[in-house]
Amino acid sequence: MRNLIASLKSKPVTGSHRVLRIAAFAIFASAAVLLVIIVLGRTEQAETACRKLSRKQVEIVKGKSGDFIKPVTGHLQLLAAYGSEGILNLSSPDTIGKVLIPPTINSLNHVTSAIFIDSYGTNVLLTRSEGNRQAAEKTESTSDHEEPAWLKTTRKAEPCQVQWTNNGLDVAGSTTGFTASILWNTPDDHWQAAALCISNDAMVNLVNSLPISENSEVLLLSAGKDVLRISCAVNGNVEVTSRDIYFTEQRDPTAEVRNHLQKVISGGLIPEPFAVMADKKRIWWSFTNTDFGDQTRWLALSTAEDDLLADFHRDEEVLVNTLLVIILAGVIAVIAQAYVYGIRIRNLSSRRKHSARSEEDTLALIAQGEHEQLEFKSTLRWNLKADKADKVINHSWLKTLAAFMNTDGGTLLVGVEDNANILGIEADRFPNEDKYLLHFNNMFKKHIGLEHSALIAFGLVPLGEKKILVVDIEPATIPVFLKHGTEEEFFVRVGPGTRPLPTSKVLEYVRNR
Repeated sequence: MRNLIASLKSKPVTGSHRVLRIAAFAIFASAAVLLVIIVLGRTEQAETACRKLSRKQVEIVKGKSGDFIKPVTGHLQLLAAYGSEGILNLSSPDTIGKVLIPPTINSLNHVTSAIFIDSYGTNVLLTRSEGNRQAAEKTESTSDHEEPAWLKTTRKAEPCQVQWTNNGLDVAGSTTGFTASILWNTPDDHWQAAALCISNDAMVNLVNSLPISENSEVLLLSAGKDVLRISCAVNGNVEVTSRDIYFTEQRDPTAEVRNHLQKVISGGLIPEPFAVMADKKRIWWSFTNTDFGDQTRWLALSTAEDDLLADFHRDEEVLVNTLLVIILAGVIAVIAQAYVYGIRIRNLSSRRKHSARSEEDTLALIAQGEHEQLEFKSTLRWNLKADKADKVINHSWLKTLAAFMNTDGGTLLVGVEDNANILGIEADRFPNEDKYLLHFNNMFKKHIGLEHSALIAFGLVPLGEKKILVVDIEPATIPVFLKHGTEEEFFVRVGPGTRPLPTSKVLEYVRNR
């Protein structure tokens, strides 16, 4: 922790240290901002979440209810197509069973039975038997009995339109929960009708598969007068209710909901999810259009906000936990980096400034020999072999300074040969010490830049009758380039040597440093 605090309080001395500081402040600042957003923005977030979840739920309901309803309407329309062409002969029930059972009836697992009736009073029933469906014998004429409720409903509707009723057929002593039916005209100007009966268990399974709670309700609307209502509160879970009755019973929607329902039915206008107050509860309504094969319908879903927010709170809890994990991971990473760089910071801050040391200390330093943070140079400008001033010599010590700045800092001794033999500044043949130091300053300013001057400390240290130049270099927080006119070079220290780094590698080096 002491390393962390020291790292954050100290002046950045390396690119990695700078990244460490930025990462630490970013993590803590982001955490603080996110926590403030969570605390202050809960209402707005809840509103957005409810709208989003409501829209998502209505699409899920659309898909699952469509998987249930669309095959039924599709098969009924197929039967109507057969009958309209005169293919269905109800006087031959065995033929009907053989033709219709394999491709049509057997594929609908939630259908318990099918019944066919025509205007002659012929009645043919297909029922399930030992896991399959088979054709029953032709029963007595329906003219001798009252028409079933589904047939009354179907005969009032337009031909070839699927109708739904929640009063089932008595078949083999049991009552189905729901009936879908259709009527069509035959080529000889008579009518035929078919009904598919769906069990209560199938309705229960449908409702249980939907993402709705006990307080939710699904309305399937069409241009007709009825509303198909799917709700856990409904006996049998599904019922068909007259729209007028639905709007006037105790569950009567608010005026806003009624207006939206009417707009959807009359004009197909799908509104955005919205909330209303009902029974002191905030209820969300969402709408979507559907196509279940027989006609365009619209689906409405109402859900209590508390039920929607149950999912929101779970998501929020996941978000908060994820945020805490990220913060914890970030803190661990920062502490780990701080441990490494804290040690480096202490080492840098405690590094001895050799330019201000005694002759004894300087001789001890020379005795170490060159290493990653110590470099010897014979002269500043004079080529001893050619016996003349040489720009190459200037470039040699300048690139060493840049390399120290781009790595971990170090010390440069000028007037000392590679073998530690002391030449002194006299080898550069300047008329006096002021000219010598002025040359050093001018070269540094021209080729490295005055903006980096705070990173160096230098001075002349006497060693017996000679003097050498001692330059202490601190690492830079930004890349340092050695400039020659319009060209720039980038150097780093690798062991006891200085190495150039291609421009393509500089960015990666600085990023990883």
